[in-house]
Amino acid sequence: GVRLDLNALIAEFSAMLELPAVNAALHRSAYDSLAALGIGTAGLGRAPRDLRLTVEAERSFAIREENQVMTGSIDRLVLIHDGPQLVAADIIDFKSDALAASDRAELAARADFYRPQLHAYRRAVAKLTLLAEPCIAARLVFVAAGVVEPVG
Repeated sequence: GVRLDLNALIAEFSAMLELPAVNAALHRSAYDSLAALGIGTAGLGRAPRDLRLTVEAERSFAIREENQVMTGSIDRLVLIHDGPQLVAADIIDFKSDALAASDRAELAARADFYRPQLHAYRRAVAKLTLLAEPCIAARLVFVAAGVVEPVG
């Protein structure tokens, strides 16, 4: 069989996490401006840095959509609370496509390819949380390229 070099894989993964855009997407400070994530902040009772975040990794779901059941697993779901109330969410989907950060055309093409998947995740989160879709950000994190692409 194929033998994996676990130490090399861990080192490669750690290096990806240190790429500035990837690192920034995973930090608490990424939520200091919800507007920068494309989330409306009207009606929030406190400053974004005072909001409470909970993070769910590999959040699986099964929801009914029209006459079928949609299932999936969200890589990282950040739930944003203002006091006791859930006010917003952020979906992060990690992609390991072998892309260069400088290849903007290919990055845009890959983002277009994955957009329907992220839209489906947004609909699922809206149903699961009762949040309106405009309150749910979605981002693709291309870990090899070190690029984060918002999905509108």
